[in-house]
Amino acid sequence: MKHLLCCVTALVLTMPGVFAKQITASELGQIDEIYSFENGFEGWTIKGSHINPDLPQPITISQTRAADGLTSLQFDVNRDAFGQFLWVEKVFSVEPSQVYDINIDYALGTRDCCSNPFALLTGALRNTPVTLQDMNPAYQGIVDNGENTFSDYKWVDKQYAITTRSDEQGEFHLLIGFFGNFEARRIEYIDRLHVRIARRTEQPEFYSFENDFEGWEPRAIDLNASAGSPQDWSIVPSSQSARDGNYSLKFLSTNSAASAKAFIIKSFTVKRKQTYQVKVEYEFINGSETLGAKIITGVLRVRPETEEDIISLYQEKAKKPDVYGWQHKQYEFKMGSKKSKVVYVVIGIAANNPGHHLYYLDNVCVTLQQQ
Repeated sequence: MKHLLCCVTALVLTMPGVFAKQITASELGQIDEIYSFENGFEGWTIKGSHINPDLPQPITISQTRAADGLTSLQFDVNRDAFGQFLWVEKVFSVEPSQVYDINIDYALGTRDCCSNPFALLTGALRNTPVTLQDMNPAYQGIVDNGENTFSDYKWVDKQYAITTRSDEQGEFHLLIGFFGNFEARRIEYIDRLHVRIARRTEQPEFYSFENDFEGWEPRAIDLNASAGSPQDWSIVPSSQSARDGNYSLKFLSTNSAASAKAFIIKSFTVKRKQTYQVKVEYEFINGSETLGAKIITGVLRVRPETEEDIISLYQEKAKKPDVYGWQHKQYEFKMGSKKSKVVYVVIGIAANNPGHHLYYLDNVCVTLQQQ
């Protein structure tokens, strides 16, 4: 399962009679909360799809096992129907239209491993998910105990870092749960949950591509196909995978040449004869069947037109992770503007081997700080 869209076409949610408690920190720029569920749900709300209202809730406070204290959250996934989404959710109030770093750490108690594992959900959304597309940013890969076999229960530490921008309402809906993506019923546990939400001191330019390219220009160079083999590069907004909102940028190619380079580029205004520290961050998925591609990320004073202009921007190889999902990329550059009034930030892929290439890009943050 590469992403949730492969599995289900829609979510039909059941909302139990427990409503999320809104948290207001004394300083909206910083929230730091720890939950061990010794005192009930501690403000978290039960939500999910296909919940049978005639049965007890499928998420309970359990003393069967715990990573901290005596109790944990117990999730009875696929109890009511196969292909069930089941999660807890809590609303946190923040300042509107600001970029935040959100860290979600917890202990996962599971027996799942390599054979038909469930999907793990952890995310910071702007609203309660209603459709599958709404839920897609919370997909974090598979539930895995780290063993080679389906074992006894084991506590596994999970850590997720999310950078996103609050909306005009100034709320984040944090959720943690599971998707029972095959015909089996499983009991899973969550405990020792730590939530940290911090507003960026230096607010970056933030792009989640909900409104097309948002000022970025898609380009491709060095498309030297062999005779009779046309290049097929495209960079387009896509709803198939997203880390923030409902859209990301999809890089797709079936190129026959190993030299093709596809990237997005955007100019940023600077002052002449000044030195800048430029930080470029984004979320990245490598869904390619072809290995060996290199990540392109960097800052230039002139627009790149040839391969020679791009080579200095090559970063590490686009490695495929053990678990399909979003990878956080972060690069910093120091450069002088000299006589330039603008600098160009470039993000993309150099396909060093012919074949099928597929990548997703979302949550681009660009911070220019004058030294």
